[in-house]
Amino acid sequence: MHRILGASLSAMLLLMGPPVAAQPATTQAAAVLEPAAIGMLDRMGAYLRTLTRWEVRADATTEEVFDNGQKLQFLQRTTYTVALPDRMKVDIVGDRFHRQVWLDGKTMTVAGLGVKKYVQLPVTAPVGEVVRVAADDYGINLPLLDLFLWGSPDSAVEKPSSGFRVGDARIGDTAVGHYAFRQPGVDFQLWIEEGDRPLPRKMVITNTENPAQPQYVATFTWNLSPTIGADSFTFNPAGFTRIEAAK
Repeated sequence: MHRILGASLSAMLLLMGPPVAAQPATTQAAAVLEPAAIGMLDRMGAYLRTLTRWEVRADATTEEVFDNGQKLQFLQRTTYTVALPDRMKVDIVGDRFHRQVWLDGKTMTVAGLGVKKYVQLPVTAPVGEVVRVAADDYGINLPLLDLFLWGSPDSAVEKPSSGFRVGDARIGDTAVGHYAFRQPGVDFQLWIEEGDRPLPRKMVITNTENPAQPQYVATFTWNLSPTIGADSFTFNPAGFTRIEAAK
């Protein structure tokens, strides 16, 4: 799944209704990468890169397969608050953990709120480059961020091997297009807002390398005009213990 997104931090940071009959169009999946499908994916990425201040909440369900084959679901909410080029806060709340990531233009801080410990990395770079260095050098992968970097030089996402437009859909009151893509070991679906704001509204990732095919399902709520205070990206270490990061 990490080809599409970092679903969790590295081991170092762990401390811290009836079915509807299918329509023919949805059961004849294309074995090629349709230009319209990859074009929409590129359009989404290009639009996201025009945003300079934004906030998005991803409400997700993750599945884990235990040694006995039993598959369980866990809930996770990830909220990104971003002010480009170099400030970001990520709040990740799961059933079994609560972590935050802070980027204030000079330092990246990863804090475990449950254990009250944090690590800091000295970084002075745009958000995209910081994310790449954190992943490559420290094994820190942030949930979903690869999606927001799609098409940029900092993106590590592989181009899909096949993909097609499934059809029209709605998420709440929002009209969206439903797209399906494949990569080696991974299937993923995206519901992308129609019109002038091609925002991702829902995503499903299926790990096809695992016989149980566990999934990650997330819906996105966007705020393109967030209220961001002067101290929104400043970590307060009071009550926390600092530990050293290891490469």
